[in-house]
Amino acid sequence: MSNEWDITGEIGDDNVSDGPKPLRDAYKAQKAKVDELTARLAKLEAESNRNTAADLIEAAGAKRSLAKHYTGDPDPDKISSWLNDFRDALGVAQSQPADAAPSLATETQAQYEKMNQQGTGSGTTGNLEAAAGDLSGANSTADLIAALAKLQQ
Repeated sequence: MSNEWDITGEIGDDNVSDGPKPLRDAYKAQKAKVDELTARLAKLEAESNRNTAADLIEAAGAKRSLAKHYTGDPDPDKISSWLNDFRDALGVAQSQPADAAPSLATETQAQYEKMNQQGTGSGTTGNLEAAAGDLSGANSTADLIAALAKLQQ
C-alpha cells in the first residue's frame, strides 16, 4: 500500500526509515511560508503606522514629511508631545489651534470685520438684479403681478 509520501508500510522496507522526512520537509516549507507572511505583515503594519502618524502630524499643523523623523506609536498624545518637543528644539513657535480665542481685542476685531465688509454689496444693481429681487420678494399673486408690471415700465 502506498500513499502520497511513497511509504509502503512494510516493516522491512528501506522507505520506512525515511517516513518522517516528508513531514519534516512539509514542516520546513510551511515554516518558510509563515515566516514570509509574518515579515510581510510586519512591513504592512509599519507602513500603516507611518501613514497614521503622518496624518496626525499633518492634522496638528505640521508638514506631513516630518513623519519620517517620528519613530513611535501612532498615538495622538505621543505625537503631539513629540511635535511640541520638536518645535521647541528648532525654536519654532507653536501655531494657535483653530478654536483658540482671537488675538485681537473685541473692539479691534469689530473694526477689522467692518473694514473687510467695506465695498461688498455697494455696487449698483442692474435691471436683471432688480427684477430678480422683486420677483423673489413676492409673497402673493398680487405682489408677483405688481413686480411683473414694474418690469414692463
